[in-house]
Amino acid sequence: MDEFDSEALSLLQEIQSDFRTFHKKLTRRLAELEAKLDRAHSELVTHIDSIHQFTLGESILGGYATAKFERRIAAIEERLTALEERR
Repeated sequence: MDEFDSEALSLLQEIQSDFRTFHKKLTRRLAELEAKLDRAHSELVTHIDSIHQFTLGESILGGYATAKFERRIAAIEERLTALEERR
């Protein structure tokens, strides 16, 4: 093997070593980002579920309030009808 082939082989080995180091760092960084993204997604799902539960609770409470109001109005209308019929 002549000197040029030897230097080329040495350079290729150095590039290969650098690439392996880069690949390891990149793989580790991607794993860290994936974990961070998973945590963020989990937090968002939790927040969305909380908002959904809150709005559902508000809807249920609103429904109870409306039903109670409707019953009271119906009772008043019945009494009014009864008073009008007495006249």
